Amino acid sequence: MRLQSSTETPNASFTLLKEELRKQIPRISILVALALVGTAVALIQPYLFKLLIDTAIPTADVRLIGLLLAGMMIVPVLSAGLNSVNHYLRVHIGEGVAQRLRQELFDHLLHVRLVALEQFTSGEHVHRLTRSCGRIGEVYVSEHLLPLAMNAILLIGTLAAMTALHWRLSLLTLLAFQNVSFDYGRGDFGA
Repeated sequence: MRLQSSTETPNASFTLLKEELRKQIPRISILVALALVGTAVALIQPYLFKLLIDTAIPTADVRLIGLLLAGMMIVPVLSAGLNSVNHYLRVHIGEGVAQRLRQELFDHLLHVRLVALEQFTSGEHVHRLTRSCGRIGEVYVSEHLLPLAMNAILLIGTLAAMTALHWRLSLLTLLAFQNVSFDYGRGDFGA
């Protein structure tokens, strides 16, 4: 490997990140599937409340009330389990990216001329190998990039469920959210 200039380094890091994420596609696919299942599970809870209030209580159906209450207790436990598996996979993917970046940087350092290595202290090299590569994989990928995708899936699922239940109320909610976001962005919120 040759020593890269400072303008090539971000592109090389980004290329490495893309390559490693491509290798992680099976795990990312499982993560997306878990996000879809988690979204469905999260959207069941309000529907159970709707059935309880609109159907079970007015008809005094004790069996249906019991089933709905049992479902309301099971859904959070199931959701917590799915969130745990989701978190484990995100961390595993982030660690894989960090490990690949560390390995590539270490291989690069092995082939750099001694004069170039002596420009930095050994502590700076160790810092790059451990902390900087770890930040990219563990923080950027597992705590920001992947959760962004999972939250987008949750948002789309929630909007779809809201629209299916009552499209007029969903439209009103989206318009109100847009106005609040616009006011907040301008700094007029609460004025």
